[in-house]
Amino acid sequence: MGSSTEKVTKLHLQAFGFSDYVIKQLIKGLNAASTNNGLKEYISSDIKTSVEKRLANCRIQAENQENFKVF
Repeated sequence: MGSSTEKVTKLHLQAFGFSDYVIKQLIKGLNAASTNNGLKEYISSDIKTSVEKRLANCRIQAENQENFKVF
């Protein structure tokens, strides 16, 4: 890639242990930066911001909180 911006796909998020439901919640409202082999790529800083918003919610289960903190 010629860009210095790091991008993340759904497969990357699954590797961190996020469920499909959580991934949908994280990318909700985000615009895909590009598409690579049919997978939408999102800018990692946008995903990080979305994760921080989810962590601020006190109703998030402990297992998901641990996955968010690892990310």
